Amino acid sequence: MWFEISLGALLVVFVVASYLRGKENYGEDGDNGEENIIVTYSKTIPGYEVKRIFGYIEASVVIPEDEDIHALGEQAVIQKLMDKAREVGANAILELTVSIKEHKVHTKLIARGLAVRV
Repeated sequence: MWFEISLGALLVVFVVASYLRGKENYGEDGDNGEENIIVTYSKTIPGYEVKRIFGYIEASVVIPEDEDIHALGEQAVIQKLMDKAREVGANAILELTVSIKEHKVHTKLIARGLAVRV
């Protein structure tokens, strides 16, 4: 449990730092061809107002039994979710959840979140 919380907090800090760095490098509108995505477990982002809701999106990755699911798998599934958010025109994902389904020969990670534009 503590590992998931600390990993989640680290992810939020990383994504927000990337977003802010992107604004420094490309101006206020973030027009760099590939907009950074804010990802959070909460329903709101302090200092931002939700302007448009695109709906819930989902991404998954399958990891073979012998690989470390927590380090690479969670990062990969969240990256896929961020790519899907970009495709629909969102620049933030709220209410992020990552679930793990273990099978005999592999593990499946599923990330879900609410794609929005702030």
